[in-house]
Amino acid sequence: MDAILSTGSDVETAGFVEARGGLWDRWQIYDRTNYLTHGGKSVGTNVLFVDGHLECSPFRDMAVRFSAL
Repeated sequence: MDAILSTGSDVETAGFVEARGGLWDRWQIYDRTNYLTHGGKSVGTNVLFVDGHLECSPFRDMAVRFSAL
């Protein structure tokens, strides 16, 4: 499981490189999402199945599951 961190839930306007997370309050260091395109958008995530195989799930197939905003 990978966390896709962003500055908002709208894919078109959200930033994936400067998300305020656990290090922001103390040191003002942004968190960022893994697996980024050259334009700073998320590529997707890894999905690990019970049988042990791993697949890449493209970002376009993902849905917002949690938003703290």
